[in-house]
Amino acid sequence: MSAATETTGEDCPDNLDQVLRTYFRSEVPSPWPSLPAPGASQPAAPVRSHRMSQSRLMLAASIFALLLGSWLLTGQRLGPANSGISLQEGAAKVPMDLRRDLGPRGR
Repeated sequence: MSAATETTGEDCPDNLDQVLRTYFRSEVPSPWPSLPAPGASQPAAPVRSHRMSQSRLMLAASIFALLLGSWLLTGQRLGPANSGISLQEGAAKVPMDLRRDLGPRGR
Protein backbone atom coordinates (compact mmCIF):
# COMPACT_ATOMS: atom_id res chain seq x y z
CA MET A 1 0.00 0.00 0.00
CA SER A 2 1.19 3.44 -0.75
CA ALA A 3 1.23 6.22 1.79
CA ALA A 4 -1.67 7.98 0.10
CA THR A 5 -4.04 5.03 0.48
CA GLU A 6 -3.07 4.10 4.04
CA THR A 7 -5.79 4.94 6.53
CA THR A 8 -6.62 4.18 10.06
CA GLY A 9 -9.12 1.48 10.99
CA GLU A 10 -11.86 4.02 11.70
CA ASP A 11 -11.69 5.66 8.24
CA CYS A 12 -11.47 2.43 6.21
CA PRO A 13 -15.16 1.84 5.28
CA ASP A 14 -15.71 5.44 4.16
CA ASN A 15 -12.44 5.62 2.29
CA LEU A 16 -13.02 2.23 0.61
CA ASP A 17 -16.42 3.36 -0.59
CA GLN A 18 -14.88 6.52 -2.02
CA VAL A 19 -12.06 4.61 -3.78
CA LEU A 20 -14.43 2.06 -5.32
CA ARG A 21 -16.90 4.76 -6.40
CA THR A 22 -14.14 6.71 -8.10
CA TYR A 23 -12.78 3.62 -9.85
CA PHE A 24 -16.09 2.37 -11.20
CA ARG A 25 -17.23 5.82 -12.33
CA SER A 26 -13.99 6.17 -14.28
CA GLU A 27 -14.69 2.84 -16.01
CA VAL A 28 -18.24 3.75 -17.08
CA PRO A 29 -18.44 5.79 -20.28
CA SER A 30 -19.73 9.30 -19.88
CA PRO A 31 -22.14 10.19 -21.39
CA TRP A 32 -23.76 6.81 -21.65
CA PRO A 33 -24.20 5.74 -25.30
CA SER A 34 -27.77 5.74 -26.61
CA LEU A 35 -29.42 2.54 -27.74
CA PRO A 36 -29.74 2.32 -31.51
CA ALA A 37 -33.34 1.69 -32.60
CA PRO A 38 -33.81 -1.68 -34.31
CA GLY A 39 -34.76 -1.56 -37.96
CA ALA A 40 -38.08 -2.83 -39.20
CA SER A 41 -37.77 -6.50 -39.92
CA GLN A 42 -40.18 -9.03 -41.29
CA PRO A 43 -40.73 -12.34 -39.54
CA ALA A 44 -38.89 -15.21 -41.10
CA ALA A 45 -40.96 -17.65 -43.11
CA PRO A 46 -41.27 -21.08 -41.50
CA VAL A 47 -38.73 -23.42 -42.99
CA ARG A 48 -39.91 -26.90 -43.85
CA SER A 49 -36.98 -29.05 -43.08
CA HIS A 50 -36.29 -32.40 -44.62
CA ARG A 51 -35.81 -33.80 -41.14
CA MET A 52 -39.38 -32.91 -40.12
CA SER A 53 -40.96 -34.64 -43.11
CA GLN A 54 -38.70 -37.65 -42.61
CA SER A 55 -39.75 -38.00 -38.97
CA ARG A 56 -43.44 -37.78 -39.92
CA LEU A 57 -42.92 -40.47 -42.53
CA MET A 58 -41.25 -42.72 -39.95
CA LEU A 59 -44.12 -42.13 -37.51
CA ALA A 60 -46.69 -43.07 -40.17
CA ALA A 61 -44.72 -46.21 -41.07
CA SER A 62 -44.49 -47.22 -37.39
CA ILE A 63 -48.23 -46.81 -36.85
CA PHE A 64 -48.94 -48.77 -40.03
CA ALA A 65 -46.63 -51.61 -38.89
CA LEU A 66 -48.30 -51.66 -35.47
CA LEU A 67 -51.79 -51.87 -36.95
CA LEU A 68 -50.78 -54.47 -39.55
CA GLY A 69 -49.05 -56.61 -36.93
CA SER A 70 -52.01 -56.54 -34.57
CA TRP A 71 -54.38 -57.38 -37.44
CA LEU A 72 -52.23 -60.33 -38.50
CA LEU A 73 -51.91 -61.63 -34.93
CA THR A 74 -55.65 -61.38 -34.41
CA GLY A 75 -56.24 -63.32 -37.60
CA GLN A 76 -53.89 -66.08 -36.42
CA ARG A 77 -55.71 -66.55 -33.12
CA LEU A 78 -59.12 -67.24 -34.63
CA GLY A 79 -58.20 -70.88 -34.98
CA PRO A 80 -58.61 -73.33 -37.84
CA ALA A 81 -61.57 -72.88 -40.18
CA ASN A 82 -63.07 -76.34 -39.46
CA SER A 83 -62.49 -77.28 -35.83
CA GLY A 84 -65.36 -79.76 -35.58
CA ILE A 85 -67.54 -77.48 -33.47
CA SER A 86 -70.79 -76.40 -35.06
CA LEU A 87 -73.32 -73.93 -33.71
CA GLN A 88 -75.85 -74.28 -36.49
CA GLU A 89 -79.49 -74.44 -35.44
CA GLY A 90 -78.59 -73.73 -31.82
CA ALA A 91 -77.15 -77.18 -31.08
CA ALA A 92 -73.46 -77.45 -30.31
CA LYS A 93 -71.64 -80.63 -31.25
CA VAL A 94 -68.76 -81.69 -29.07
CA PRO A 95 -65.83 -83.19 -31.01
CA MET A 96 -65.13 -86.88 -30.38
CA ASP A 97 -61.71 -86.28 -28.88
CA LEU A 98 -63.23 -83.99 -26.21
CA ARG A 99 -66.04 -86.33 -25.19
CA ARG A 100 -65.50 -88.30 -22.05
CA ASP A 101 -66.43 -91.91 -21.92
CA LEU A 102 -69.62 -92.30 -19.89
CA GLY A 103 -69.87 -96.02 -20.39
CA PRO A 104 -72.90 -98.01 -21.60
CA ARG A 105 -75.36 -96.15 -19.37
CA GLY A 106 -74.46 -92.65 -20.61
CA ARG A 107 -74.95 -93.41 -24.28
